[in-house]
Amino acid sequence: MDIVTPQQTGSNSRSKTSDLFVSIVGLIYRQSKEKMEDDDSKNSGIKEYDNFCTTYEQVLGEEDWQSPYVCAETVGTYITDNRDKVEILDLGVGTGLVGKRLHELGFRIFDGIDPSQGMLTLAKQKQIYRNLYCQFFTSEPTKIKESSYDAICISGAFGKGDIPEDSVYEMIRLGKPGCILCFVGRTVAFELLLPLLETLEKNKQLKKEEITETQKYRKDTPALIIVYRIIKD
Repeated sequence: MDIVTPQQTGSNSRSKTSDLFVSIVGLIYRQSKEKMEDDDSKNSGIKEYDNFCTTYEQVLGEEDWQSPYVCAETVGTYITDNRDKVEILDLGVGTGLVGKRLHELGFRIFDGIDPSQGMLTLAKQKQIYRNLYCQFFTSEPTKIKESSYDAICISGAFGKGDIPEDSVYEMIRLGKPGCILCFVGRTVAFELLLPLLETLEKNKQLKKEEITETQKYRKDTPALIIVYRIIKD
């Protein structure tokens, strides 16, 4: 999920927004237990995000999330040249804070995917995204052509109730040879992803660049930075 620098607010406001954040996370978890198979459950989750979008950055800022900054800066460590030509896919784009930070680092070409139109409306207002797609991202092929991106990043939107682990197959399809896959999120969110990444590396579809623990994701929250590179002929 995206985050901004914490803003100064009163204690009552902070408590209310923190409670809202917890309720949203709880909803996502409940949906994950249902495996997001029920259309009503999916629509309920999207509606919650649509309702949440106007206070999203404030709430996550108060929760001291740093995930989008970590994600964007990690991508920057792997791509240093010709940043204005690099094509990046931002999954679970939210309000566009990963893209905003990438833009500050000199990157210029971004596409984003998110199932919440409310979130995408705010991302569009940042005027940095080339294309924004309102849809869930799964293992099912999107309409985006094969080998489109130099980097694909996910900030906090991976795991239970969000982007599923088998979506990596679609990421591989969408990535160019050498494309960077950058995941930043809670350690627990990657329990199913990590074994799959190891298998794909053994199959010579991916190459591990790093798996690093970070304290910058959110206060008192164990988190990982995971970077793999796509291998294609």
